[in-house]
Parts: sequence; C-alpha cells; structure tokens
Amino acid sequence: MRQTTSSNLFDVIWKNNTSEIRVVKDKGAQGVLIYDLKSMYDKNADQSWIWVIPDDSHYIEIENEIQDVFNSPQQCGYMEKDEQEAYYKLFECRTHWEYRLLPTGNN
Repeated sequence: MRQTTSSNLFDVIWKNNTSEIRVVKDKGAQGVLIYDLKSMYDKNADQSWIWVIPDDSHYIEIENEIQDVFNSPQQCGYMEKDEQEAYYKLFECRTHWEYRLLPTGNN
C-alpha cells in the first residue's frame, strides 16, 4: 500500500491501470478516517472503477453527528480533481453520487 499526499493523489489513480493508495483524513480531536482506494481496470470490458474500503476504527463519532462518510466498502465510477471547489472527488458511488474525498491543497 502506498501512502500519498493530496498533491500527487490524482497522479496515482489513472485509467487503464491498477494501483492502491491509502487516504487518511485528519478530523482533529475526533481522530482520523482512513480510505483504502484501489483503481481497477477490466481490459476485456474496457471498464475502470475505484474500489473504496473505509476504516473508521480510529474515529470518535460525536453523539447525533451527521457524517458525510463511507461506512462500508463500495465501488465508485471515477475520481476527478475539482479545481473550483479545490477537492478530489469520487463520483458514481453506491451511497454517494459525488463525494468530496480530500482537499487538493490549492485553495
């Protein structure tokens, strides 16, 4: 598993390749949310996707907190860098149509 920062995150996951990275979102006193991402490509079907495996075992949920997190493994269609919002986003996921994964560091 390759550890990466937001500056080179988009360069690691690209179409027609299989790669894995771990994204750690620091949530301050509540701990961290960890997302293991694996890009997949099926040459026969000419289809690519991203498998997202969340780990919230290092995160302390506040009572009645509304979270915008993945709480179960799921498949997403693709990932893009949104320059306007300055976020890397996952799209077409099972529980989210659009998920703001990580700031790009360009805001």
